[in-house]
Order: sequence, then structure tokens, then C-alpha cells
Amino acid sequence: MNIKQQWLPFLLMLNFFSCSQLRGQKVSQGEGVPEWIYSPGDACQEQVELCASGEGESVYLADLNARKALASIFETHIDSEVTSSSQSEGTLGMSDVKLQEEMNIELSEKVDVVLEGVEIKQRHQAEEIFFSLAVLDKATAWNKLKKQIEETDEKLVELAKRRKRSTLKKMYALYELRSQLNERFIFLRGKPLKDKVSLSDIKEIQYGQSSTIRKIAFEIESDFSQNVVESLETILTGFGHQVVKENDLYEIKIEGKLTPKKEYLNVEGFQKFSFSLYLATKNRQGTKIGGLSFKDFSVGRSEKDAYLKIESKMKEYLEEHIDELNID
Repeated sequence: MNIKQQWLPFLLMLNFFSCSQLRGQKVSQGEGVPEWIYSPGDACQEQVELCASGEGESVYLADLNARKALASIFETHIDSEVTSSSQSEGTLGMSDVKLQEEMNIELSEKVDVVLEGVEIKQRHQAEEIFFSLAVLDKATAWNKLKKQIEETDEKLVELAKRRKRSTLKKMYALYELRSQLNERFIFLRGKPLKDKVSLSDIKEIQYGQSSTIRKIAFEIESDFSQNVVESLETILTGFGHQVVKENDLYEIKIEGKLTPKKEYLNVEGFQKFSFSLYLATKNRQGTKIGGLSFKDFSVGRSEKDAYLKIESKMKEYLEEHIDELNID
């Protein structure tokens, strides 16, 4: 999701706020146009307000475009090169694209809350064109951002206390979200909010000597066992663990079974299957210390074809629920 797409929910929300304020601010008229149309900042108190102007063929469109212009200030003035989880690209065995999309959606929702405070301060009509001046009170906006950042910090601190590699995906995502929110806070407030969990703290959990590195073996029963093992290997080695082939070397063994079952489907040329995956984590003494299960249905021309259609979904599930194996 690109930066423009993440504003779509906010732009839809503008319909409500624009309509609710159409009657609140009178429209001045005249052949000339006020200075704030070309230099909206001059009509505001720069230290306490953020302003933008817009025009349209109606009051509604002028308000809407002014609000859009103010929203775009965040887009054009925020430094996108923030220190973030993108620096660890490829190290966690996860879908970076999916992670980025999820973060963008959450960021968009939080920024929408901040921009709910935008108001129309002035309106003007010159012939057939309407102009509007949108204003955002900086203190109101940065206090909302401050609360959002503090809530994110609380989640990061709680995860950092656990010191589990299996939580790294969530930690990097939260750190990226916090960084983006903090950039917007800096833009409005002029100074950052100090983080309680730094990028170095997260990397220390991932690579530090205090983090336990496990030697892991696999025993998976399935015609697609190699596919399952490769998915697990990618995730676990990304957390720093080692995969061993010889049973006498392992500290933890992941045992499991992927069971396909043919289901009823009255469609010629296609077959329906259910795929049930069960994984159990055991220590050297054979004691179960964790486990997870996954089940899904798929249709294909063969069992293999049906499996390949749900494989990516299964991998995503493993990434999201790997903590349940209790390896750390």
C-alpha cells in the first residue's frame, strides 16, 4: 500500500465533517481573493496552527480540497527515511510486504484520528469559485499523537520483557509504527518523544548472547513434509536458531503431521481436500512444551494442486503463531 492509498479512509471521513460544517462558517464574497488563498500560513498563528487552502466549484468541494491539502502536508513534509524495521529486511523469515501493508493500515487509522480536529476557519467566493481555509490546532494534534505513541511504547515494553525471538515480527512492526508516528509528532511539536525500547534493544533480543539459541530437529509426516520443514526453517533460522539433521544433536524436536482428506465436491474435473497440520514441540526428554494446529480447505485438480493453493496461507499462519511452539 503506497502513501496515497493510506489516506483513502481519511478522505472518506471528510464527507461527514465537511457536511457538518457547511453552515458553520459564512462565505465572504468579492472580486479579489484574500491573501490566505495563496499563502495560508499568513492567516494562521504558525506556532500553534497548521493551515492549508483549497478551492472548488462548491463550498463542499472547497472544504474537501482544503482538508485534503492539509492532510497532504504530512505526506510531503515527513521524512520517509526513518530508522525502522526495514533495516532488518529478510532477517525474520516473514513477508515484508504484508508487514508493511498492515503497518500502513494501522498508521492511516491513527492519523485519521489526529486529523479529525481539522476545522474550516474561513471561506471566500470569487465569481463561480469557492475557497476554504482549513486549520489544525497543533497542540490538539500532537497530544493525540503523544497518546498513540505512549500506547505503542507500552506494547513494546511488554514484548521486550518477554525476550522471545518469536515476538520479533510484532516488535519490528510496532517499532516501525512508532517511528512513523514520532516523525509526525516532531513535525508538529518540534522535538521527538524518546523511545522506551530502541531498535538496538530489539536487535539485542534477536542476536544478543543473552538470547537462547536452540538446536532444532524436525520429524514431519506428510507427502509435503519438505515444504513444511522449509517454511519452519526459514522462520526459525531468522530468529537465530540452528536446524540440525542428526537426532543426537538436537535440543528441541518439532514433530508433526500434515493430513490431507478428500471432501465431497460435485464438480467434474476438480477435487476438494481438507488439510490438517498438527505440530508438537518436545525437549530431549520427550516432554511436550508447545504446539499448534492449522486446518484449511482447498479445491484443485489433484491433491498436490489443492495443497499448493493453501501453502502460502499456511506459511502466514506459521509466522503469526510460531510463538505457540514455545521454543524460546
